[in-house]
Amino acid sequence: MLFSPPPPAGGLHGPASQWPGCRSLLRLAALDGAGIAGGPPGIGVTDEQWDLMQGVNVMQHVYVNRCVVPRMIARGGGSIVITASAAGLLTQVGSFTYAVTKAAAVACAEWLSVTHGADGIAVNCLCPQAVATNLGATSAKMRGDAPPAVEITNPDTPGVAGGDGVLTAEETAEEVLRCMADGEFLVLPHKEVRTYMERKATDTDRWITGMRRLNNAFGAQNAFYSRAILMCRCETINLPRQARDKR
Repeated sequence: MLFSPPPPAGGLHGPASQWPGCRSLLRLAALDGAGIAGGPPGIGVTDEQWDLMQGVNVMQHVYVNRCVVPRMIARGGGSIVITASAAGLLTQVGSFTYAVTKAAAVACAEWLSVTHGADGIAVNCLCPQAVATNLGATSAKMRGDAPPAVEITNPDTPGVAGGDGVLTAEETAEEVLRCMADGEFLVLPHKEVRTYMERKATDTDRWITGMRRLNNAFGAQNAFYSRAILMCRCETINLPRQARDKR
């Protein structure tokens, strides 16, 4: 994290192309960019797996901002970029843990903006769909799993998150810079996401029905593994602790 004196009284304005460069921007900003995806699909996720997903996707924002927000207030302002996901706005087919933890990341960004906007702290919440990164491989390494056979953000093999295209990291970064310059809270590199949010807000039941169809289209394999996990665990889950200990 790099810091500098607060931004000018007039704020940060103008297109990103007119800025003196990303290095100048970083000296005013805290970038919360860690993330972990995947894991076992469905409801049968262990407590340990929940702890890992929450620790990376949620608690990083607590730890980072517990450190930087007081310093930003003392300096008269600053900028925070929280990397969430379109899944935090629209849920995620298959991964219960990813849907919940990314929704929590969005909530962190909202709370920080509401609570500290008057302190001169600008907050942006990055919510992309698929971006061409090595997220699948790094997530598998963090979980101790084997690397995925196909990278989940590979443009040639887009999954459910790639239905509206897979963007490059550079394209995503340009949109982050533009939204920071224009003072837009939500950073939506995939413009379709705003339309989906509007549909969700105006007719939630219809949106749920559409998401069920998407789940049926993409979630057959996830549903199979989810049922298998539950069949292995359901008796243990339902037994009192004393009975589990005896087993």
